Amino acid sequence: PCSRCHGKDGMGRDGAFPRLAGLSSGYIVKALHAFRDGSRPSGFMQPIAAALNDQQITAAAQYYSALPEKPAPSAAVAASAAPQSKPPAGSQKCLSCHAADAARKQPDIPVLAGQPVAYLAGQLRLLGSGERPSAARAAHQVPDGEVQALATYLAALPAAPASAAVQ
Repeated sequence: PCSRCHGKDGMGRDGAFPRLAGLSSGYIVKALHAFRDGSRPSGFMQPIAAALNDQQITAAAQYYSALPEKPAPSAAVAASAAPQSKPPAGSQKCLSCHAADAARKQPDIPVLAGQPVAYLAGQLRLLGSGERPSAARAAHQVPDGEVQALATYLAALPAAPASAAVQ
């Protein structure tokens, strides 16, 4: 069922679904458990995760984390639109936890580089509104007028090489 939205290649679909390829298996397991128990609400993911047992969750996480990490298709468009000389406000706060080198130290935190712009913007809005729970909610407070610029900037960052994926 994962491939319907995330693809067999883990690259997501239509910019609305995140790239799973190369994310750490620890993060994917944590996310699926949160969807399954309802602590991370999602009308899309909750019924799918609820149908998975622990073994299936682990298998899906291992499969997607082992796929080569590359940017989502919208990242190429974002790269041409995002000026690399001046990162938007808040980007360093995001990257202190979500950059590839930081996330390798905490494998249950996702790398944001190369994710679809629409997905990132939607998640930033959910985190900021409190609709999506987060242990670091204060860190996710991005003024609404800056969400799109920040999402575009993060999407344009190069995805880490596949060898850097955390298992």
